[in-house]
Amino acid sequence: MKNNKHIHLFVIAFLMAVNLFSQAPQGIKYQGAARNSLGAILSNQTISVRLTVLSGSPAGTIQYQETHTTTTNINGVFDLVVGQGIPTIGTFTAISWATGLKFLKTEIDPAGGTTYVVMGTTQMQSVPYALYAENAGSSVAGPQGPIGLTGATGAAGATGAQGPVGLTGVTGSVGATGAQGIQGVAGMNGNSESLIYPDGFTNIQSVVLDNLLTTPYIVPATKSLYLVWNNDNINGGGVIYFNGYVVPCNPAGATGDIGQNNFILPLLAPNGTTVSSNNNSNVVYGFTVDKNPLITPLIILINSSSPYTVPPGKILVVFKAHQNSNGILINGKLFNGLGGANVQKYFIPVIFSAGTVITTISPSTTIINGYLK
Repeated sequence: MKNNKHIHLFVIAFLMAVNLFSQAPQGIKYQGAARNSLGAILSNQTISVRLTVLSGSPAGTIQYQETHTTTTNINGVFDLVVGQGIPTIGTFTAISWATGLKFLKTEIDPAGGTTYVVMGTTQMQSVPYALYAENAGSSVAGPQGPIGLTGATGAAGATGAQGPVGLTGVTGSVGATGAQGIQGVAGMNGNSESLIYPDGFTNIQSVVLDNLLTTPYIVPATKSLYLVWNNDNINGGGVIYFNGYVVPCNPAGATGDIGQNNFILPLLAPNGTTVSSNNNSNVVYGFTVDKNPLITPLIILINSSSPYTVPPGKILVVFKAHQNSNGILINGKLFNGLGGANVQKYFIPVIFSAGTVITTISPSTTIINGYLK
């Protein structure tokens, strides 16, 4: 049994008019290559080929049919001339090339017999001019045929290589200057500030205050006043006032005192404070500096019915306390070391955190000097 249906025919057709006898009949050169279903070349093999010219469509009317017996070469290639085979239907010269589409059906028997297997039907896209002119009888071109169907979109090609970097564009013009932003809050004075001198020492100016009974001193605006020394010429009897309230200086002979003139820790007066005394012989030394906006100097008046609570987010640093009561209470507990002498002096600042409640045992007023930060 012949395995004809497993033969594949690969065809390369060259359509060109050939004049075999210097005149008609003419033919169309045809070349093909035969391979089996595995793609193996049918080399040096005698085969039978049947060619059919159809009119109008792949299943149209047969206008001409012929058979050939030929032998492939070592590469499976064979050559034929359509129109020079053995006619089985019609004549080659009777084909009306000028009317309608023409299709060529190819059939093959690889055993060289007459059991043909259809290999395909292909439209004849062009007809040699000599054949057309001979049959048509006119050189006038016919009407344009209909546009063929659009073929399927091919697969996307690979991405091309990265192109070179373009030239740098021209620099644009300078934009308009933006509006001035709001001024930020002044910062601390670098490393110059300390726990005892929190304002720092910007624009420091020494001051000597005397005749305070008749000529009180007012701390200038934007300044803070630090008093560090009291030259009490009446043997400890001199008193200093901030806004009319006695401030805690060290009295002569107080326990732990290292000299009646040395304040140990300074007295701090905010801007606008009136500094006065009970006599004109009291001479006080100190200095002014630019006020640090992050610091709030305090002169706090408290008693048993008017406590002071350190604000949220702040700490209270206390330099001195002048008490007229039996003692100061911190969150309801007696502060260690207080309750004896009227003036409580500290060798280092005392710090209280936010929320701390400071009050006294008795209703007598106590004055505390320090600052919030």
